[in-house]
Amino acid sequence: MGKAIAPFVAAVVLVVVSLRGFAQTSPSNPTYQADYENYVAERTRIDALGVNLFGDTISYLDGTTVFRITDVSVPTNGSIPVSFGRILSPHETPLGNALQGSIDYTKNIMGVQWKPDIPVIYGAYPMGGTPNPTGKIFGCSASLSPGPVTVPQRPPILPYNYFFGVRVNIPGSGEEEVLTIPESATVPNDGQVYYHVTKSNWRISCLPGLQNSNSGKGFAVAMPNGVKYTFDWLSTQQLQGFNVSSEPSIPRSMLTFHATKATDRFGNTVTYTYDPTHPERITSIVSSDGAAITFSYDTLGGVKTVIANNKTWTYAFVQAPGTSNAAYRYLSSILLPDSSRWAFSYQNQMYGWRPSGAIFATNCNFNAGVMTSQDYQSDGELGILTITHPSGAIGVFKYKMIAMGYNNVDMGGCSTSNPNGIPFTGRSKAYTYNSLISKAISGPGLTSVSWKLNFYPSWSWAFECSPACATTSRTVVTRNDGVVDTYTFGNDYQTNAGQLFDHTTAKGSSVLRGVTYSYVTSITGQPFPDYWGGHPYSNIGDNMSSTFFRLNRPEVSVSTVQDGMKFSRRVNSFDQFVRPKSVTVASAPAP
Repeated sequence: MGKAIAPFVAAVVLVVVSLRGFAQTSPSNPTYQADYENYVAERTRIDALGVNLFGDTISYLDGTTVFRITDVSVPTNGSIPVSFGRILSPHETPLGNALQGSIDYTKNIMGVQWKPDIPVIYGAYPMGGTPNPTGKIFGCSASLSPGPVTVPQRPPILPYNYFFGVRVNIPGSGEEEVLTIPESATVPNDGQVYYHVTKSNWRISCLPGLQNSNSGKGFAVAMPNGVKYTFDWLSTQQLQGFNVSSEPSIPRSMLTFHATKATDRFGNTVTYTYDPTHPERITSIVSSDGAAITFSYDTLGGVKTVIANNKTWTYAFVQAPGTSNAAYRYLSSILLPDSSRWAFSYQNQMYGWRPSGAIFATNCNFNAGVMTSQDYQSDGELGILTITHPSGAIGVFKYKMIAMGYNNVDMGGCSTSNPNGIPFTGRSKAYTYNSLISKAISGPGLTSVSWKLNFYPSWSWAFECSPACATTSRTVVTRNDGVVDTYTFGNDYQTNAGQLFDHTTAKGSSVLRGVTYSYVTSITGQPFPDYWGGHPYSNIGDNMSSTFFRLNRPEVSVSTVQDGMKFSRRVNSFDQFVRPKSVTVASAPAP
């Protein structure tokens, strides 16, 4: 044993001597000049581009895809990003995606597909007129729900039919739904009254007014990292009305509250300014240490240039095919300061729809027909997004409207004998969704890679689950090299909806990797509340206790088996904010 240790000791001594010699020739306290190389290297290092180079984040639960790209970012001394980017959500409806359902398209500063990635709080609301003469504009301290709309000779139109909620977007942190704050929630001790919250504990209080309006209140959002955003600039955009059978449509508008200032816990600030004549147009983003981004616009209201540090990004749009409205445009390219560019094309507005055989939801049986991920005859039926990256890589994303659903759905039902001719009541057990079904990457010098997504959902109402219904759904992702990833998700609306239970990676008959997950099933003995927020739709019974999606059920353990080893991680305890306090990690040979 002594002989085995000796070489190791010698090596350690050698390292110590070497470090001592280095210390004699280096400054004891490195100066800014000496450390400048590291500062520059961080911004000049060229990293390899990964498979998400197009900014896409994909949910294998249902094919949801969100693209987030930061085009311009300026370094600052604070923690608040001085940046400008864009967001694309092909899975959303035209209304939710980028106001394609609007009437004045000149207010879409990124065209009708993309949205600017800037701090906003927004929601679409009925604005008066027949059959809703009083209208509804949401306020900070009031309920966010617009309430039912009365229609003659039929039941009221409940909010979930025409209202997709209120959301807040924070660059660098993402976008989340705004919900009613639970009474038991812990809030900042800053003297403010907090009315709303998001899943990530963004706490929302009220401001006394708005900068560009004599009526209404603004919002203040306190982030967990200490940054506070002030939303007190309002823009509106009229949307196409919501049609109800033969009745007159319900007029709606998108109300957007823009941030005018953000302050971190050290007092660093970022100020956002807008055009008073066109309040939806941001004109500058400026930090307290001088970092700045400025904007110019074309004659149809689209972003024309973004300028930072004397460098210019130029945006180009093209009129959408099949429309006579010159302002109904798609973002077609972005020219970067180094003369490289992004380029985009959109087939069928990215919505895949096959009318023939689409008999879903025409009766209580919910026959999916051809609305599955496996059933389509040609690419002409699909919605296709093609993105060319500045590097030359090309990404092709294909979408198809398919049937999705959950099992054991409560507060819903169906009757073909309904006297009003509307068979469905309450929550639906199934729905249609514009899901990603394939992704491919190719380009000069690249080995092409592609993924095909197949979904295997099921659905049922609670009264149909006797003696039992399926509690999981499955998604299979097949890569062009033969590697297959299989995901098992919870599919019981009341107990496990959306939770990932199992992820297996295999090639042929060989399992390469297996991961299993478990979650908190009860809050008994836990320091955090049962739910993290209440839905504004409380008037239709979609309350906190009955909606699993808003319950605090965090991941408690994950176990990975790979290369003959088992790796485990278990959370022993959580704090009041559902953050792990104690974690045990271990590894051992797999059985």
